[in-house]
This record gives sequence, structure tokens and C-alpha cells, in this order.
Amino acid sequence: MTKAPPNGGASEDRAVQGSHKIQQVAVVIPAHNEEQHLARALTAVSRAADRVESELPDITVRVVVVLDGCTDGSPSVAAQVAAGDPRFMLLPVGFGSAGKSRQAGVRAALGNATRPPRAGGAAPDPMQRMWVANTDADSCVPEHWLVRQLELAALGTDVVLGTVQPDPIDLHHELLARWHARHGGTEGHSHVYGANLGVRASVYLAAGGFPGVDSDEDQALVDRLRSIGARIVATDTTRVLTSGRTAGRAPRGSPRISWPLRVHRPGLGREGPAQKRAVAWRQQPSVPKDSISCNGVPALSAGRRQETLPPTVRPGPEHWQRCSPPPPAQSWRGYCCPG
Repeated sequence: MTKAPPNGGASEDRAVQGSHKIQQVAVVIPAHNEEQHLARALTAVSRAADRVESELPDITVRVVVVLDGCTDGSPSVAAQVAAGDPRFMLLPVGFGSAGKSRQAGVRAALGNATRPPRAGGAAPDPMQRMWVANTDADSCVPEHWLVRQLELAALGTDVVLGTVQPDPIDLHHELLARWHARHGGTEGHSHVYGANLGVRASVYLAAGGFPGVDSDEDQALVDRLRSIGARIVATDTTRVLTSGRTAGRAPRGSPRISWPLRVHRPGLGREGPAQKRAVAWRQQPSVPKDSISCNGVPALSAGRRQETLPPTVRPGPEHWQRCSPPPPAQSWRGYCCPG
């Protein structure tokens, strides 16, 4: 697997040249009963799209939200966002399948691709100039998420595999520490997350796209991409904050965090429910849990319990996080951490 170039920041040359030039970006977000997380997820994607339009104004961004069999308030949340942002398109489906939802979302996005005019000859294949960025409705992308993927695409990359970080709100701090020990993000990592995956549209189609499976569709797609020799970069420079839940949302779907990690604490059993973990958190010195945000969007959704997090959850530079306002010597890109 090819390693990503260093993240050079503002001084990095972002010139997009030749056949690798991306002209359109489609963000695909499947959602099934995610009313607690969806507004934050869509707001974060909107800010990432704003960043593209500010720094790369010749590139257009569209967002497809696939509402798969939602029985909660997710459609209303998505409709409210779409009403105020014409870049958003809502696609109601009833698959109950992550793979089929992603399939449908990408298909809709590619169907809306425009063919740029070209005087004196045939226009290039728009699929070569289109980038499909995938994330999830319970995730929060950093503001530079799309710009960084486009930087890599400009260098000839076909696929960008990003990393994720579980939301500390959802996990006991011991579980969170174990997760980081096993999944620490590095350049050239070996992980695949549907919440942070970008691919050139022409290569996506050549590989056959997402399979219509109930789970692990992200890994299956990457296996297909590798089989056709796609140019893949695995990077930690686009890390996405995602839900730490351990149960799948869709029928027969995989959990967000899959692991044999257990916490042995008196009164909690092997891994107690969220309410019992919250009791354990309250028994420790803590910082306000509602001070956590992602790109300025509160991580704590309306109606969730105002619990607290122990100081051991406080992220550091090794997690690519940034406090707002940043304390001295902290200038990492992407997230805000507990104050």
C-alpha cells in the first residue's frame, strides 16, 4: 500500500493538473435512525464542502443523504439541513442494508454528474474527474476532510483510506484507551472504515462498486479496488470522529466499534451498559462532557444525558486533535477536544 505524502498544510502545492484533475465531489452518507447524530454529521460535511469551495472554487460539491428505513426523526433533520443548503440531496430507501444504501447513494450521485464542455473535441469522461467521499451519519468529519482527499487525488491517488476515532462520550475511558492501543492511526495504516473512504468515480465503477451486503461493504469494496490495481493511499491526516457504539444500527449490520475489549470493574460486569459506565465516570475527577465539540458543532446531541468524562479521556497530539481555543503548542488539525 502506498503511503501518503506528508501533510504540508497551507504551503503544500494544491495544483490539480492533467488527467487527475477533480472537478466534482459527491459525498455519500447512509443513515438509519440517526436523529441524535445526523445534524452534527451533516453540519460537519457542509463545513468541509465550504472549505473546498473557498480553496478550490472550480470544484463543485454535492451531498447525497440516503435515508434507509428511518422510523425516527432522521428524515426531518435531513430535510431541515437540505432546505437551507441546495448541495444536499435526500434519497429515501428501504433496504435495511449498509451495502445497498451506499450503492444507491453513489449511483444517485454519479447520475447527477455533469459533463463539462470542451471545445474542439470530445469531453473527457466525467467519472475520471469525479471524487466520491464516503462517511456515516453518526460521524463528524474534520473541516479539511475533502480538501486533503483532493490534494491526494491531484497526485494520482485513486483511493484514500482514512482513519476514525471513537467519540469518547460513548465509551468508558479504559475501552477507549484499548481501542487506541489496537487501532492507532499512522500513515500507511491497514484499516478500512466506511466512515472515511474516498475513491475516484471511474475506479469505483471499474471495480464494481459497493457490494449489496448487509455489513463489511467497505472492506469488500477495498478488496475489489486492490484487485484491479487501484492506487491506494492510507492516511491518518483526515481522521473522523465517529460513534463508539458497540451494536449495529441496521438489521444484521456490524457494530460501529467491533472488538473483544472488556472492562472488569466492580459492579459493572464485563462491559456494563452506558448508564452504568456513566456512574463510573461520575465517581472520577472530570471535565464537562458538553464541552466537547467537532468543528464547533457540539458533540452532545439534544436530549442526551449531561454526563462527564474523566481527564484520562482528554485527547492529545497523538490523536490529531486540537483544542479550541488552542492552548500553547497545540495546533493539530481537525477536532476540538475537552477544554
